[in-house]
Amino acid sequence: MELITLFLILLLLGLILFILFIYTAQKDIKDRETHPGHKPKTYNSNNLKEEFKYDSSPLLSVNPLNDIFLSLVFPAYNEEKRLSPALEKAVKFFSSLNIKYEIIIVNDGSKDKTLELIKNEIKKYSSLENLKNRPEIIGVTYDKNGGKGFAVKTGMQYIRGKYVLMLDSDGATDIKDYNLLFENIKNEEYCLAIGSRKIITEQAERVWYRNIMGVINNFIIQICIGVKGIKDTQCGFKLFTRKAARDIFSNLHLCRWAFDVDMLYICKYLGIKVIEVPVNWKEIPGSKLVLLPATISFFRDYFAMIVFYNIGFWKIKKRKD
Repeated sequence: MELITLFLILLLLGLILFILFIYTAQKDIKDRETHPGHKPKTYNSNNLKEEFKYDSSPLLSVNPLNDIFLSLVFPAYNEEKRLSPALEKAVKFFSSLNIKYEIIIVNDGSKDKTLELIKNEIKKYSSLENLKNRPEIIGVTYDKNGGKGFAVKTGMQYIRGKYVLMLDSDGATDIKDYNLLFENIKNEEYCLAIGSRKIITEQAERVWYRNIMGVINNFIIQICIGVKGIKDTQCGFKLFTRKAARDIFSNLHLCRWAFDVDMLYICKYLGIKVIEVPVNWKEIPGSKLVLLPATISFFRDYFAMIVFYNIGFWKIKKRKD
C-alpha cells in the first residue's frame, strides 16, 4: 500500500512538473511577442543616435536585396570583451572575398556595454579608408534579454543576402571555414550547412561537462524528438540559403538554447536539406551558458517541442511564394 501511495505521489509530482514545463515554455515564447522590452531598434552608419527603419522586413523578400550576396548574423549578450576581435576577423576575411556582404549584430538585452561597442564598431568600419570591400553593419537592440534563439530570429528579419551565415560573437569557429560550408550548398536552393565540432574532435577543445551535456542532449534529440543523423546540433556556425532561412525563421518557436533543435526539426518537416560539415573550433573563455539553468531550459523546451508539435498546437507552414 505504501509503495502504491509513493508511486501515485511521484506520478502526481511528475505530472505537475510536466505541466509546469509546458506552461512556462509557451509563456516564454508569448512574452517575446508582447513585452515592450523585446521591441527592436536598429542602427547603421547613417544613424547612430536614432533608429532607422526599413520599409518592410527584408526577410519577406523572395530575392536578395541591394545585390548583397551574404548576410552575417551575430547574436550578442554581454559580449563587450569578445565581440570586437570576432568582428575584426570576420571583416578581414570577408572583405578579402569578391562578394558584397552585410553584418547584422543583435544586442540581446545586454547588461554591459555591448550596445555602445556595437555603435563604435559601426562607426569604425564605416570610416576605414583602407578597407576596399566595406560591409554595411546594422545594429539591432532591445532592452530585455530574450535568449540566443530570439536574438538570431530577430536578426534574421533584416537579412538581405542570398546566403545567411549565423555565427557566435566569441569567434570560436575559424571564420575561414565559411568556405567549407559554402562549397557544400552553393548549388542548392533549399539547404542548410551546419558546422560540426564532433566530427573532428581532436581539433575541438571544450570543458568536460559540456562534452557530457552534448552526449545526453544528442540522445534526446535523436531518440525522443526524432532529429536523426546530426552529430552536433548546437554549433553556432550555420550557413543558410535565403529560401531555407525564410521558411525556418517564419516557423521557429523556441527562443533559448534549444532553438537549434527546433530549426532542424523544421528542416526535417519541410524537406530542407541539411549538411553537416567539420569545422575548426576552440572554446573561448567567457561563455554565457550556465549549466543548471541551461539544462532546465533544454529539457523544458524539448518537452514543449514533443507535445506541441505532436498535438498540432505548433504548426509548420511552407511559404507559397
